Amino acid sequence: MMPPATVKSATHFSTPSPFGEGWGEAAFIATIKLKEALPTKEMCRLIITDIQGREVANYLINPEIRQYPVNTKDWTNGVYAFKIVVPNSPIEISGKINVAR
Repeated sequence: MMPPATVKSATHFSTPSPFGEGWGEAAFIATIKLKEALPTKEMCRLIITDIQGREVANYLINPEIRQYPVNTKDWTNGVYAFKIVVPNSPIEISGKINVAR
């Protein structure tokens, strides 16, 4: 069964960022939250594209973690699509991220 995904829209953290130095004074984070862990032990791929299908981010992710913060600081306002690809499996989880500042 495919775990459902929910997305928390971009949020603002003031300094210091909970994600360490180098994120600047205004770190914008979208957090992709899964309701359950992915059904694999292998690393999975999180791919994010803009509305025109251009890839803006690509991460290897741990399947046992259920929250994935994504830095959207350099992204323009708009809707972005994400998909999580589970290797050697037909499972693919998708959703959207709304960036509005």
